[in-house]
Amino acid sequence: MFTTKLTFTTFIQFNTFSDRIVTNARIRYNAKEGNDFYIVYNVMVIFAWIFTYVYVLTSGGPINATTILELRIFNLAFKEHNMGMASALAILLFLMIFIFVYLQFRLRQETLEES
Repeated sequence: MFTTKLTFTTFIQFNTFSDRIVTNARIRYNAKEGNDFYIVYNVMVIFAWIFTYVYVLTSGGPINATTILELRIFNLAFKEHNMGMASALAILLFLMIFIFVYLQFRLRQETLEES
């Protein structure tokens, strides 16, 4: 724990679905009492699972019908050797996830203020 407002915790758990041990890292920021903002590493693990299924089962599918952004980043970086575009798309993906999490946090904060 860093302070009462900012904490970092991790734990290890066994995932029976994938039959493996996974870790969970969580950063919690408490701006004021009742408003906790969490960043959890497991969100990224879920995105990695989607990538794995699409890559193994279809590799993007016919006419790229099942191509997702993570697969496009992978193809640009390692198949087309275009690291610059892959890096730009990775940053774009990060920003999209960050904006989504920020909007959820703001919505939750407004809901708590109304109650």
